[in-house]
Amino acid sequence: MAVVAPAGPIPHARLVQGVAALERLGFDVRLGAHVLGREGYLAGTDRERALDLLSLWARKDVAAVFCARGGYGTARIVDALTPAFLRRHPKVFCGFSDITTLHAACARAGLVTFYGPMVAWDLAHGAARPPRSRRKALELATATAISKSGGFDEASLRAMLMESGKGQVIGSPAVEPLVRGRATGRLVGGCLSMLVATLGTPEEIDTGGAILVLEDEKEPPYRIDRMLTHLRRAGKLDRVRGIVLGDFPECQPPGSDLAALLRDRLGDLGVPVAWRFPVGHTLQPNVTLPLLARATLDAGKGTLTIEETPTIR
Repeated sequence: MAVVAPAGPIPHARLVQGVAALERLGFDVRLGAHVLGREGYLAGTDRERALDLLSLWARKDVAAVFCARGGYGTARIVDALTPAFLRRHPKVFCGFSDITTLHAACARAGLVTFYGPMVAWDLAHGAARPPRSRRKALELATATAISKSGGFDEASLRAMLMESGKGQVIGSPAVEPLVRGRATGRLVGGCLSMLVATLGTPEEIDTGGAILVLEDEKEPPYRIDRMLTHLRRAGKLDRVRGIVLGDFPECQPPGSDLAALLRDRLGDLGVPVAWRFPVGHTLQPNVTLPLLARATLDAGKGTLTIEETPTIR
């Protein structure tokens, strides 16, 4: 397994903690040469970050590439991940937030990837047991600050990367159905602001027949409204089969009603919509979702069931 930092810079101590978590899970970890680099708000120059990503991705003895953190920077190097390169070197790939851009490049090439924990963030904070009570889950899902990670959900990570993954049920007692119903489709999506930024680029998201995953953090309601409206006007919500929403931490200032906004922008699509899944930016234990794999959303039960094995054994 390789660890790279294709976006923002990372603290050394967090990297050490995250690598230790991967080694505890049984992975042999190789670090990118510039993983601790820094160039302003980036983890090294564009050339250094792209070189780490491509050189490790192309190695035959590297089966998986994990991102150290998000932040910003993947859009500056995504052109290096061409469909031809990705099809020639299929890999397990994991990360979230700004890493959405790289997931979109892989989706363009038809590769399943994993929207899940990052090394110097969730993995560094360690495995955490998902809360069983709705009260505890809601405390995490509605926390007023996201200054730390909620750790990672080890069961879903193991199921997706080390087992078949098929039949894995992902959810949380905090999940709230905004529109009840069931739907099956391939999982697509990621960080809302990053997905909107793909519009008009080669990595523009294809949502036809999909269960769309949307999550973000620290976005005021009017910006969420603007981005969802942008997706609507771009036709990206016309043919979705269901929508999975994350916690959206720090997106609901006092006096605002995020649930009402989400219902207003998504409730008339005629598809099931569920909010507060523990995915991406969350203080719940972060789950691992296989993008492009088929899954069934049951909004009433607050569950997402993976319908096929996401990796080739």
